[in-house]
Amino acid sequence: MAGYLSIVCWIVVFIPQIYTNWRRKSSDSLSFYFIFIWILGDLFNLVGVLLQDLLFTMLLLAVYYTFADLVLIWQMFYYRNRGTTIPSAPERVVLPATKGEQAPPSGPGTIKILPQILGYISALLYVWARIPQIILNFRNKSCEGLAISMFICCVVGNVTYCASIFFFSMDPEYLLINLPWLLGR
Repeated sequence: MAGYLSIVCWIVVFIPQIYTNWRRKSSDSLSFYFIFIWILGDLFNLVGVLLQDLLFTMLLLAVYYTFADLVLIWQMFYYRNRGTTIPSAPERVVLPATKGEQAPPSGPGTIKILPQILGYISALLYVWARIPQIILNFRNKSCEGLAISMFICCVVGNVTYCASIFFFSMDPEYLLINLPWLLGR
């Protein structure tokens, strides 16, 4: 249940910022490097989740994060380069399709080295992504143009994301397998 609540939070989280960018016809309040590092983290997250066979809700979120990042990056290029021709990337994004219901992992699972490395890289990128945004806010001496509801939903989304992992199992091996995805929150 917490995993699905997390999905709702994360679906909502990007909408205020995307709307704010659209309304202002500007994405200057977002650091390009923040979003760029974020999408790198999301891509490592997506591949790690797939390879480690983690919860289905974690896969759904990883796909959605990547898509939402692409929308924000598209807005950045669109609003910062008006009058120039840009590729319409969001229309060409193909999301991986899943058929049927994927069963949740049956037990603690086994640690797979490559997905763990990707998970830790993802966690590190998520932490580093905040630095360019903090620098931009400091230089601008303002957070104008940033949707506060985006950050509130991030906190709620992160808490429910972690809760979905803890509610599934408190087995130490299971938690160790999920540690990179917990640290990245």
